[in-house]
Amino acid sequence: MSSSAAETFRAAQRAATIKRPAELPPAPSDGKRARHDTEDDAGTVGTAALVEKITDPHKLQQRQKQIDLGKNTLAYERYARDVKRHNRQRGDPRTPDITEPDSKRQFDGRVKEWRRKLHQSIAAQMAIFGGASSIDDGLVG
Repeated sequence: MSSSAAETFRAAQRAATIKRPAELPPAPSDGKRARHDTEDDAGTVGTAALVEKITDPHKLQQRQKQIDLGKNTLAYERYARDVKRHNRQRGDPRTPDITEPDSKRQFDGRVKEWRRKLHQSIAAQMAIFGGASSIDDGLVG
């Protein structure tokens, strides 16, 4: 495959895996990025979120597999049982969004941080309410 054919193939592959907004605002002539406001169906004005989402089924499946592994631990089971959704605070662990357009390394880092926060929050609860200081990361089942 020639280099131009390979570049065309890679560009087509990227376009197929990322869902782009239907209409992008024109770029400013001075070369700086501008902040664009949009009006939604309710008539409210807000900043346009030009966030691209991943739609590649294989990549989504691989990412979901990593999330499922994290949710299949004793730490997650205890966290979900002890901290109900409506009681969760801003700094509490949040499951990473599998559709965010991160690289594999970035997504792996977000999963690693999420799992570390799960362990830290459970260890903190155990220190406050008593019990073992370490968490067994065995699989639930």
